[in-house]
Amino acid sequence: MITFNAAPLFGNAPVRTLREPRGEQLTPRIALGLTSGGSVAAGEFDFGITFSGRLITDTPSQMHDMLESITSRISSPPARRELVDEQGNSWPNMSFVRFELLGPMECGRVCSLPFTAKFVGLHD
Repeated sequence: MITFNAAPLFGNAPVRTLREPRGEQLTPRIALGLTSGGSVAAGEFDFGITFSGRLITDTPSQMHDMLESITSRISSPPARRELVDEQGNSWPNMSFVRFELLGPMECGRVCSLPFTAKFVGLHD
């Protein structure tokens, strides 16, 4: 189960985890008005983790409550909290910056809704 600030975030949703690239951002010298070839290091990438999956509830009203709970954890400016994934990997000082629904809610025996959520470790 994925937690943010020690609180469960997506219930028992099946989730895929994508750790985004780490390393230096490069800016082409020509974009900076420099005539020599190559690139200039512009600093580190903000470390990011994106989760994608399907939220699952028994009823549409439970789905509404879950969506309210998830979106209430996105703050402006972004709050830095501990993020823990389903394997127990922990990242301190992560910010919940984006939550996106990827399709309509489907209801049958259960209700499900595809989503993606992005967390970023912002630099000071």
